[in-house]
Amino acid sequence: MNAKTAQTLDVVGATDLLREDHRKIKELFREFESAGYERKKALAAAIMREIEVHTVIEEELFYPAARRALEDDELIVESEEAHHVAKVLLAELKVLPMGRRFVAKFQLMINNVRQHIREEESALFPKVERSDIDLMELGEEMGRLKMKTLQSGAVSRGMILVDEVSHKTGVGLGALLIVGVVAGVAAALLKSSSELR
Repeated sequence: MNAKTAQTLDVVGATDLLREDHRKIKELFREFESAGYERKKALAAAIMREIEVHTVIEEELFYPAARRALEDDELIVESEEAHHVAKVLLAELKVLPMGRRFVAKFQLMINNVRQHIREEESALFPKVERSDIDLMELGEEMGRLKMKTLQSGAVSRGMILVDEVSHKTGVGLGALLIVGVVAGVAAALLKSSSELR
């Protein structure tokens, strides 16, 4: 690590970094729930960004490392599915105008993410912490990816920006979500059929 990176990156363990993200996201959720209408608008954008960045580091680095270290990957599969649900809700929220439906859907997303956080922190993280993963090295790598993602505005390969695609192609949100679900099912079927061979 070079001196510039060392100055801007506090190295913490992987699960500590994720817990800190969770704490920040939960605090933003509480602010959103108690905020007035105009403040909700600004908070929603910040929350969606935090979730997107957090998803990148989990899906790109943490889950693959956990999958390699743990014999049973059921908790990882559940976490990936929770991310999928959050991504679908985020995609819908990005094209939904602020109003009662937006706030109701956003609250649904909050409830789902809170449940996901509880499950990760109570079940997955303790298993990972007991594994042979070098949490400091993984945490350093995750910290670098987080900084890079925040600085570049990049999102994970799996984080589809449906509103941009919808706008550029003229294809409606519903059709894009169906295509995304079908593509996800097809990928899962291909993966499972190759594992059976």
